[in-house]
Amino acid sequence: MATGVLSFVFWAVIIIALCVLSLYRAACDEKQPQCNHCTDRGYVCKYIDGGSLVWVEEKNLRASVPSTLSTPDSTGQPLSWAETTTRGSLSPPNPRTGVETSSLELAKPHENSPSLNCENLDLMINWFTSTIPSLAVNDDNFQEIQQFISRKAMSHQFLMHGILALSALHLADQQDGPEQKKYSTIALAHHNQALALFGPELNNINESNFGACIGFSSIIMLFSFGLSRPLPTTKDLSAVNDMGQIFLLIRGWQKTVEVAQSVCARQLLPAASAINDIPDHIEMALKHLRDLNRLKGQRQKGHDTKTYAEAITSLRSTFQQMDPENPSPFSHREFFVGVSDRFFEYWIAHKTKTLRKGRGVI
Repeated sequence: MATGVLSFVFWAVIIIALCVLSLYRAACDEKQPQCNHCTDRGYVCKYIDGGSLVWVEEKNLRASVPSTLSTPDSTGQPLSWAETTTRGSLSPPNPRTGVETSSLELAKPHENSPSLNCENLDLMINWFTSTIPSLAVNDDNFQEIQQFISRKAMSHQFLMHGILALSALHLADQQDGPEQKKYSTIALAHHNQALALFGPELNNINESNFGACIGFSSIIMLFSFGLSRPLPTTKDLSAVNDMGQIFLLIRGWQKTVEVAQSVCARQLLPAASAINDIPDHIEMALKHLRDLNRLKGQRQKGHDTKTYAEAITSLRSTFQQMDPENPSPFSHREFFVGVSDRFFEYWIAHKTKTLRKGRGVI
């Protein structure tokens, strides 16, 4: 157990380190450990020891990192880092963070010091230690989420925001009172930022981003399931409306996979599993739906019997793909493969079959 926790923390630290390194570049163009350019000019360039790597607020860090020094030389031009060093002023910036420090007083705090973003660190740790295990249905799926999706997030900000949104929503579900509201607000903020960044990518799916797009579509779909939590006592159709939106998101996930498959040579999704037996009570419910659909087609003019029959058939195929002994996160796709866009139009227009207690209609 302890080994597993340490493994998750290790991966979280690696993720954070790569995030920071990808966001910030050193302001100095010289190389370590020897500065050839300075040597050619007769200068001696001194590097400070690398400081501890922390997740910092980007706006604060950038505000404290000038590209060149403001002190001019005799010609009125800003001095380079190497020239300033030889005159006994400042040493070059830390190659890791790009932050300048005095050659006499290292790491002296000042008013523009970057603040720790412990909030995002908290979300990343929760993602690896709690959210991923709760999402994975088997060991293979666990590895896919931990390695593939998390790795893709390092180079695609919309996916990183999606991960943080889902992790924050997961934390909110475990809290009460002010803490629940806090994490819910954080989740929605990351969710909105992720969608804003994902928009341009959706119209340009290619070999470099299709994996991240599929992962993001999956996360947004899961986020919607977690966000829609109607009370058991709710008597209106808000849950039906939420389910319609979730269906549309799953449909979007399917479309994303189809487009991604067109630019990828390998098979992205596993082939459909063997057909399993459907429990008797589910078969009876499906038969009841078919009978109601046929009856309504006979009694109500304009009822699209064919479209609803296709949906019922697809629902049956979905149940056939479900194996309690070997659950798969892809079993639901059978329903959306066989359902036409017209069915979802009906759903949005509130013409979907809705069983109403005591009335026997759909």
